[in-house]
Amino acid sequence: MTTVLEQKGQLVLPQAVRDELHLHAGDGLEVFVDDGEIVLRPITKCPEQGLASLLLNPPCLLELPEREPDSPPPAIDFEE
Repeated sequence: MTTVLEQKGQLVLPQAVRDELHLHAGDGLEVFVDDGEIVLRPITKCPEQGLASLLLNPPCLLELPEREPDSPPPAIDFEE
């Protein structure tokens, strides 16, 4: 299989390669040179990546109540 390097340095991976490696738009690829050859390697996602992304980019701001630094946090009532 072959592909062509576009003017801005972009290329399209052939559909057969994307299908075989289960690659989708937005998937990460590691790019490096090994002995004069360009190597593309899919970056495997850890199962927690979705949670990490959510924690790093929450959909809204969370307001925490004010409390004294040495006071314990309020008790949680699990019966509610």
